[in-house]
Order: sequence, then C-alpha cells, then structure tokens
Amino acid sequence: KSKTLAEKAAWDFVAELPNDEKIPLVTINPGIVLGPNVSTGSSESLDFCKNLMLGKWPMYPSQKVGFVDVRDVSKAHLEGLLRDEANDKRFILCAESPELVEFVRPLEAKFGKDYPVRAKEMPKFMPMVMRLWNPEMAELYKAWGKGVLCDGSRAAEILGIE
Repeated sequence: KSKTLAEKAAWDFVAELPNDEKIPLVTINPGIVLGPNVSTGSSESLDFCKNLMLGKWPMYPSQKVGFVDVRDVSKAHLEGLLRDEANDKRFILCAESPELVEFVRPLEAKFGKDYPVRAKEMPKFMPMVMRLWNPEMAELYKAWGKGVLCDGSRAAEILGIE
C-alpha cells in the first residue's frame, strides 16, 4: 500500500506544479520480481521466494500473481528515462500471471527433496470459514479465483519490454 500512496503523491505533486515548472513523470510498477540478485539486501520479492522455499505457507489459495524478470525491470527504468513517448505514463510490468500453486509445482519438483517447499492448494472452505474472525482471510476469500491479471502491452509497445 505504501508504494501505491507514494506513486499517487508523485502524480499529485506533478499535477499541482505551475505549467511552466511541469516535469515529466514515468512510473514503473512491477509484479513480483524474479531473477539474479546483485545485492545482499532483502526485498519483498526475495522474501516471497525465500518463504516459498522454506515452506512458510503450507498451502496456496486459488489466486493469480504477476511475475517479471529483474532484467526487464531494469530495462524498463532505463527506457522510461530515454524515450520521450514514455513521459507522463505509468507502466505495469508483468511477464505472466500463473496460479500460485502452479508457480510452486516446478519448485517442489526440483527442490522438494532438499527444501520444505510444497505445492498444495488451499481448499476454499478454509478462508470461507476463517473470514468470520480473520480480516486477512476475508480479503483472501473475496479475491478467491481472481488475483493479479497484468497487462504489460503498454510497456511492450512504448518501452520495448516483452
């Protein structure tokens, strides 16, 4: 939510500038970022993958999640600076949006002997019942079978991100 609020604040800031002081703004909004890590720091995407591999979640809801390669995120930032046609636009970066359990299956197949990663689908009755006392489960139940469906066509067309 903080990223959403920061982006809104940036758009509001630019909108409130006098016309003679306007600056171009480009925002890049990636899904879960996967790929090589060049730092020792942490991130939401790294923590997500780490939690998958360590079996933090015993099962996964019927929900789609958007993923993108870190190299595409890097290229999008560079192209956003270099291409005038990117000015004053927001870009969604997402290569695919699989169901969570479908994303985890290959990880379990490859690493399941060495790590506690398991591709088990959550039964729908769990959030249906648990939503009565758990706000997170209420949100999960509302989003059941939905999730993030990303359209990266604008990034492909203007920034050259496939």
